Amino acid sequence: MRPDRVFVLFNLLSGLGMGFIAPNYAPFVLGVGLTMPQIALINVVFFLTIVVMELPTGMLADGRSRAWSIWIGSAFSAVFHLAYSLVSGFWGALICEVMAGVSMSFISGALEAWVTDALGETGDGQRLRKVLASGAVTSSIGHLVGGVSGAFCGAYDLRLGFWIGGGFQLLAFVIARLFMDRRGESSQRTSELVALKDSLIALRSSRSLVWAAVAAASFGLVCSFNHYWSPFFIGRAGRIDRLSLVWVVIYSGCTLGSWVIHRWARCHGRESLAVVASLGLTGLGLALTAHLPGLFWPLMFAFGHEFGRGAFRPLVSTFVQRRVGSSFRATYGSLQSFIERFGFATVLLMVWLLTRHLPDGESLITLTWTVQGSLLMLIVGLLWLFRPRRQPD
Repeated sequence: MRPDRVFVLFNLLSGLGMGFIAPNYAPFVLGVGLTMPQIALINVVFFLTIVVMELPTGMLADGRSRAWSIWIGSAFSAVFHLAYSLVSGFWGALICEVMAGVSMSFISGALEAWVTDALGETGDGQRLRKVLASGAVTSSIGHLVGGVSGAFCGAYDLRLGFWIGGGFQLLAFVIARLFMDRRGESSQRTSELVALKDSLIALRSSRSLVWAAVAAASFGLVCSFNHYWSPFFIGRAGRIDRLSLVWVVIYSGCTLGSWVIHRWARCHGRESLAVVASLGLTGLGLALTAHLPGLFWPLMFAFGHEFGRGAFRPLVSTFVQRRVGSSFRATYGSLQSFIERFGFATVLLMVWLLTRHLPDGESLITLTWTVQGSLLMLIVGLLWLFRPRRQPD
């Protein structure tokens, strides 16, 4: 199978797996006794697990095999989905978040590095932005379809989405095991430590890569939307099964954002401006969603928020992949992800520290989203002022 099709299919199945749990995650963990600040706390552990594991797994991917790293990560993903359905309290949820962090750290960096070099080997390297955007689109479609289905499953049993999601993650593992081969391995094999050294040198010597790392770290300010959207919109919509319609509207924004980047030919060479615009839209939607009355206008601003997020991922990935060498591509991808996840962990730790004594409810969600969205728009202004103004250095 062609590497672009393998990449797209893997993203679709992984998106379906995550989509099935998305509407049920917060209601489920709240139902087994956690509070909203505790949701932030267990996700601090999730992101810290990624921070700790990110660089070692990226180094392994470059030194041993990127395909092997993706196999391990997708297998862990299937296991943690199924294990989460057995959780009955805080400590069980915490253990599952550690497993999820291990899974993501093995996949991040390795997946994009594999498809980048596989495309280069087949002579399709110029299609990188479109292929990465296609992966983001199909992942979004998977999240969209899985989320709608998961909401209906949640009306029956909140654990059912975890079981079905685990099944899709298992299928993603099968696809990776069958079709991800040596086409995506580095053309210049190197040791793990050399790959790490080259990645750090590249980051220190490139203002463009430093700028992208700051943009990635600031993206951590969106994380509370992931955890609080379902309690917020249950309050506005009235029932959990209505989240299926909410999810269609919200996640259509993410899908459309990725699709626009896939189709926008003039984006080539202008990724830095597009990154700034996507982050600005993301922050604006986050800051204003909870302040609007009723259901319609919050949905529209949440749609805009997700549109920006859907555009940001393929944009920043393309921006980075064009500026790093083949021999340390997976390690650098893990370094970039390390920086981003450290931002996520820091934001969630602050959310827990500052809100753990506040009562659960819409007022807590409004406060959290407003502060985070406002900070993100402030950072966007700085990113625009210091954006790279020339081609890859």
